[in-house]
Amino acid sequence: MSKYTTEVRYICEHLAGETESVGYDNVDSVIEKSRTKIFDFDFPIYDETYRSVLETKILKRYYTREIGFETVGLWKLWLNKRLNEIMPYYNQLYKSALLEFNPLYDVDYTVTNNANKKFDETNSYTNGSTSNATRTDNLKTTSQDTGSNTRTDNLNTTTEGSRDANSSSTNYDLYSDTPQGALTGVEEEKYLTSARKTTSNGTDHSSDSGTTTNTGTQKFDSTDNGVTDYTGTQKNDINNTGNGNGARNYTDTSDYLEHVTGKRNGQTYSAMLKEYRETFINIDVMIINELSDLFMNVW
Repeated sequence: MSKYTTEVRYICEHLAGETESVGYDNVDSVIEKSRTKIFDFDFPIYDETYRSVLETKILKRYYTREIGFETVGLWKLWLNKRLNEIMPYYNQLYKSALLEFNPLYDVDYTVTNNANKKFDETNSYTNGSTSNATRTDNLKTTSQDTGSNTRTDNLNTTTEGSRDANSSSTNYDLYSDTPQGALTGVEEEKYLTSARKTTSNGTDHSSDSGTTTNTGTQKFDSTDNGVTDYTGTQKNDINNTGNGNGARNYTDTSDYLEHVTGKRNGQTYSAMLKEYRETFINIDVMIINELSDLFMNVW
């Protein structure tokens, strides 16, 4: 019987279409028929299928309590306001309660690696060298009756040489992280994580030239008279030309998966189980208790 305002059960029975109070056996039916009319407003909830369960628990807890406001409309306004304020926080608690794990494990991690690398290198080169060498010998021998023999040598050596070398290379370094383990993107050079192209060109030119002159005089005592002249020239021409091409490529694929679970610290299983039990919370009761001041707390 209401003393100050009106009890929740009278509100439910009225909204359910009952003309008089019903007994215990019909309480669930009355609440189900009136629930959507009382909670005819929206408030956030982590799972829509759980909305009816929570609303039923709220009405059943306060079923025989009087509302804390002069009118039903004012009571519903504050009920709407309170649920919209507190439910974002409790929805996070609901979601955390759904997490499943082994409370006796303190290690559980997975390492996945997928790496594919492709390397292409092309080299071409041209080498050319020219060498010219000329040697001239002038020999003269003079003999006189006085027993004096003089020989004079003039030797000149001239060397000329040049070398030209051209080289070029192009390197491709293609890399792609492929979680699905496919090499199609790398082979077609698409969807790459990184790509690098290195081109180098070089020219090498060198030339050599020189002249060597040797002059010498020798004198001999002899009874011969005579003059001997000798002139000689030697010339060497050398030409070297070389061409070459080279190519190198490789593909490197690395895939591995590591999963580690278990217990590593020194804490006992009993202590871990006790710590796990201390995390148990009844979120529904916490929400219902947050609504207590919306009802008369004297009876």
